[in-house]
Amino acid sequence: MYNVLIVDDEPAIREGLTTIMDWGALGFRVADTAGSGREALAKLERVQIDLIIMDIRLPGMNGLDVIRKIQQEAAGIPFHFLILSGYADFEYARQAISIGADGYLLKPVDEEEMAEELQRIYRMLESREAADGRHDRYSDYLEDLLLNAYKGGEGEPGPVPPELQWPSYQVIMLDIRLPDTDRMGRMALAREQLSNMCRERSYGFVFTAGGHTGILLRRPLERPEQALELMREIRETLSSCAAAVYAAAGREVTSLGQLKASCDAAGFLLERRFLFRGDRVLLHSDWVALGQNALENSGDTFLETESGMPHRDLADRLYYALEMANEDTVAQILQDMEKMCLSHGDSEQSVKEGFARVMTLALDKYMAGRERSSSSLEPASLIAEVYGQRSLPELVEQVQLRLKQLTASLGEGSKEAVMKQIVNFIHTHYGENLKLELLAETFNYNSSYLGKLFKQHTGEPFNLYLDKVRIRNAKRLLAEGMKVHGVAQHVGYANTDYFHAKFKKYVGCSPSAYRSYNRKKGQTE
Repeated sequence: MYNVLIVDDEPAIREGLTTIMDWGALGFRVADTAGSGREALAKLERVQIDLIIMDIRLPGMNGLDVIRKIQQEAAGIPFHFLILSGYADFEYARQAISIGADGYLLKPVDEEEMAEELQRIYRMLESREAADGRHDRYSDYLEDLLLNAYKGGEGEPGPVPPELQWPSYQVIMLDIRLPDTDRMGRMALAREQLSNMCRERSYGFVFTAGGHTGILLRRPLERPEQALELMREIRETLSSCAAAVYAAAGREVTSLGQLKASCDAAGFLLERRFLFRGDRVLLHSDWVALGQNALENSGDTFLETESGMPHRDLADRLYYALEMANEDTVAQILQDMEKMCLSHGDSEQSVKEGFARVMTLALDKYMAGRERSSSSLEPASLIAEVYGQRSLPELVEQVQLRLKQLTASLGEGSKEAVMKQIVNFIHTHYGENLKLELLAETFNYNSSYLGKLFKQHTGEPFNLYLDKVRIRNAKRLLAEGMKVHGVAQHVGYANTDYFHAKFKKYVGCSPSAYRSYNRKKGQTE
């Protein structure tokens, strides 16, 4: 028996409709009645209803508004509507059918006409229930097949149903993010809505595997535009119950016995969905693009592997690019980091941790000694934005945008301005491991060409100029009484013997002798 709700503001009509028909013989029973649209909505929350027979004109909220409200709040749950109207309300009845009503009857109601309408709707309900039953059976079959495969079994659990004998198969795995309230109920509704969508559009069948929801497609996705459209349809279908949805496709297979391979590939991609934009279903081509390193990922981040660049080197490159106000180099460094993440197949957490470490080191160094104003980019602010991004491409874009705020204020300048920046940089960072090759990379110059420009600007080769700056500062520190090995480290010479040789070459005496001479000189003065 299917449940009917009769809605009319006239008690006599509600009573007449309840008694005039042999409801049981038609496969229905009157579960309840309501005198207004709002009362009908309230009763729908307490009683399971299959068919609503409703007057088009109701106090406060007409039948059209009731239909729209039900469709809005109960998306995915099937309701059938039969509208009652007078001759003057024919336009309302036509609108009702255009938004989902199954038919209309003119008042006063003719018993034979109403019986015919009820028989028609009964057949629709029966057909849908039969389709639901078939869908459930095939979903159970797929879940048994996968359970058997994950336990090490081979082949299919029994004969393949004719309805599942397709030329090829492809699995879509879904990550459905739910609000915190009524999670179990929302997940059940989400799977019901997906099942309805797949059945109505002949996409395939919905099943569950390992806590995830899957769709077995009868027509595999082949092009990005198909993946984009399917993602749009899925999100639109689940908009009433899911906060966010992500999806990934496994590889196309030719038998159900290979279904586990398609599931595993989809699951692998779904775990790494952060590496790609989430506006479409991820495809097998994305899986291929990750490369062998990603497939063999041991769990370390790209920053900690031999194939990746150490995070301190990346931070230094980024720091130098910021110091030189070079937007192009900043962009290139971030793109290099993005490629490393993709090639290594990092998880969302490891990507964000890696970027946060590089940004923190580079920005802390950049901000040291600078006056922090309201326009300055605080490291903590950028790190918070890193962890708030939904995908790696969006993360890179946002970081690049924020860092551009820094480089834009410094400007790009001419060759002469670049040389001045490099000279100033040497005078303030002579104690660091400065190399012409690193500066050339920062400014997108060939190192030989940059060396020629530097010599034209200063009159001396880069290494000679750097040595003189270092020795000049070393003389100052030795005169102040600092010990020789401390001076060597401070001015950028890791090896004390090498510092000793350089100092003697340029000054004519050893560092210790220079220090002793200045100490005696200070005592006599």
